[in-house]
Amino acid sequence: MTESLHDLPAEPGPDASAAEVEAFLEEVLFHYLLRREEGQSPDVDAYLTRYPGQAERIAALMLGHDGAPLVADDPGTTTRGRRRRWLLDRLGPYQIVLLAASTARGHVYRARRDGATEDVALKVLRRVDRMDPREFERFQREARTVARLGVPGVVPVLDVGEDEGAVYYAMPWIEGATIAEIIRILRGETRAGAFDPAGLDLRARLRLGARVARIFAAVHERGVLHRDIKPSNIMIDAGGEALVLDFGIARNLEDSGLTRTSDPPLGTPLYMAPELLTGLSEEADQASEVFALAATIWELLTLTSLRRADDRARFFADVERDAPDLAALPAGASPRLAALMKRALDREPRRRLRSMEELARGLEALADDDDPVDRTGRRRLIILSLLLLLAAMLVAAWWWSR
Repeated sequence: MTESLHDLPAEPGPDASAAEVEAFLEEVLFHYLLRREEGQSPDVDAYLTRYPGQAERIAALMLGHDGAPLVADDPGTTTRGRRRRWLLDRLGPYQIVLLAASTARGHVYRARRDGATEDVALKVLRRVDRMDPREFERFQREARTVARLGVPGVVPVLDVGEDEGAVYYAMPWIEGATIAEIIRILRGETRAGAFDPAGLDLRARLRLGARVARIFAAVHERGVLHRDIKPSNIMIDAGGEALVLDFGIARNLEDSGLTRTSDPPLGTPLYMAPELLTGLSEEADQASEVFALAATIWELLTLTSLRRADDRARFFADVERDAPDLAALPAGASPRLAALMKRALDREPRRRLRSMEELARGLEALADDDDPVDRTGRRRLIILSLLLLLAAMLVAAWWWSR
């Protein structure tokens, strides 16, 4: 890990300005997050050893960026609370409340517009003057795409702006948890916050998957592909409603300005369709989106990832499999559920479910069953009981006829 830090800048000296320190910290955070997104496990201690003068700030950022946003005004003594406001106090007409999340492309803040009574989520792309123009284009495209979609279940854009080189857009602040956070809660890795998934039995998870599939079906009807469907981009609010986030690499099928050369397939490898990872297809389509959502639903049902990310060879071995290991589904799961997941996650696009509508209908049918678990054994027991009853009746009839 140490050698991989050689391309990072030197630590700012005692005479460095606040802007220089901010730029330095952002560069270090970007370096760390990029490696996380590539599936690596960067050693936080290596960064702290390299930069002892900024170790406290770096630790607060790196150790807190994966947690859920605070739902209380007082951040207390949590890691996320300690890094509150460290980057910004204001942005345009917005007062920053706290830094909620950080990614390789920017930051998400909880903020409040002057004179308003409700908080918003500000998605901010920093240092526009030094970034790849394509990243800036994707950010602008996300704001435009979401603003014109008007699909229930897609968090709307409320405002778009720029302030001293920082571009941003505002969306409603949602209390809840992403599916990624819900999975960690169900695994016992973290505690529940605004949304407690304790009541999410198999039927509830199927209904949740169906609702999300309906949202994406509506998005597809408007000619838009999300292209980065994964657990962290789907949120469940405090009332249990599903919401879709992050259209940063979405593609409008009617936008002729986006070509294969300038806008190659993107996404998160753990959830990307095999044809995109192996190069058999250069373009995402509805079938590849179905695969990504099915992989997300699979993880919600089984609490395990469809692919192993700890080793490159094992990862691609999982990619090459024709179908998932259906034995990983919950004990007693209906054979119809196994069949649906097999079709939705088929390696071959031509054999896969072709639309979100088809996936939604399948999940709804399973959720509407009297019991979405395997009823084969129960049917056999009922049939056996009836046969025994019939045999007893025949024996009794024979006895009385003697």
